[in-house]
Amino acid sequence: MSDLEYFISFRGEDSTVAFSVTHQASRSYSEGKRIEFDTVITNDGGGYLPLQHEFQCPFSGMYMFTQSAAAANGANAY
Repeated sequence: MSDLEYFISFRGEDSTVAFSVTHQASRSYSEGKRIEFDTVITNDGGGYLPLQHEFQCPFSGMYMFTQSAAAANGANAY
């Protein structure tokens, strides 16, 4: 199933939208670089397009995004 088909299959079925993604590898990112997550934990509403590594709002409304980072002892997390 393509990202677009996945996105369309959820439209109109429910107004719940939630996604949670993660990656395990240690990486560095430059400003403006797209963060590519390798694991999709939750994708209710189909707004997260895993093949494109992006989120598209499937419904009109207000969205809230949060981000967290963790690092092992002695490593940096920004």
